[in-house]
Amino acid sequence: MGRLITIERSSPADEVVRSAAEVLRKDGVIIYPTETLYGFGARADSSKGVQRILDIKGRGKEKGMLLLVPSAHFVQKLTTFIPQFARTLMEAFWPGPLTLIFRADPSIAKDVVGESGTVGVRLSSEPFCRMLLNEVHSPITSTSVNHSGQPPLCRSAEIREKFADAVDLIVDAGDVIDARPSTVVSCTEERPKLIREGRIPKSQIESVLRTSL
Repeated sequence: MGRLITIERSSPADEVVRSAAEVLRKDGVIIYPTETLYGFGARADSSKGVQRILDIKGRGKEKGMLLLVPSAHFVQKLTTFIPQFARTLMEAFWPGPLTLIFRADPSIAKDVVGESGTVGVRLSSEPFCRMLLNEVHSPITSTSVNHSGQPPLCRSAEIREKFADAVDLIVDAGDVIDARPSTVVSCTEERPKLIREGRIPKSQIESVLRTSL
């Protein structure tokens, strides 16, 4: 059974962050809170950790995985093309619940990219995520905590019941109150494309970009 640590969402303890980082450095898998939902986390460059997450979820490699990054500057290491509108969105909404999809750099592991050749990236506003990413200095995966085809789990007790035996560490910050996911915008072409409207309304995206989606 994986270790369970409870945190205060607004002020996670440094030792908890260090414990989670150590698990990730050893190719482990954690469940951790983000500003939207709980996520399965492994280092993006850990093929062992990423494969474990796919096995836990019962999901194939075709979809790829969302990555959380330590800083906006890190995006340059993950993609070959950053259009100007993407930079505008980063400045306006990061850190926060906006996922941007880019053409993936060829150096990124295929397990993370999937068949599309793209990668979803977000700079999280969750205090624990920010601290953890600064500690590991590497992107980490953030795919929803559920079995493939099922809705994401929002109650911490249910997460523990279903997945405590499958992961190395669960960081419990309580139940998810607002289950809306991040808003997703594709940045793979010259013009933006709204893939999913979530926490950030379409109208706010359009207002910042001064264009309709």
